[in-house]
Amino acid sequence: DDYKRCKCLITAENTIYLDCYYDSLGEPLGDAKASQMLKWFVDNPDLSPLSGVYLGNNQLTKVPAEFAQLNKHPLDTVYMHDNNIDTIQTGAFNFATATLKELYFSRSSVSTQGVSNILPGAFNG
Repeated sequence: DDYKRCKCLITAENTIYLDCYYDSLGEPLGDAKASQMLKWFVDNPDLSPLSGVYLGNNQLTKVPAEFAQLNKHPLDTVYMHDNNIDTIQTGAFNFATATLKELYFSRSSVSTQGVSNILPGAFNG
């Protein structure tokens, strides 16, 4: 029930695009549930790999730690817009094998008044 509005869309390349955009149905995921959702993909390597994750508008305050563990997934799209994330922590993303094309943080507080809140080592790979 916590994840009813989340959809897993299978792409033409047989990868999964996880869409959990909050659009006023039910409750936003928040940090704990977003982490739980991504952990499911980390802990189940037999699933089709994730190529996209859409977590916009979910009242997140941080990048879920599980993103750093998705390094075996061919992530090319990550949407984190309209959340309450003000800092991207060291080690937040591991793109060693990914072909990232889009990382979307608009309408967040990641950068304010020219001061970067992206810590050194936030992106690996």
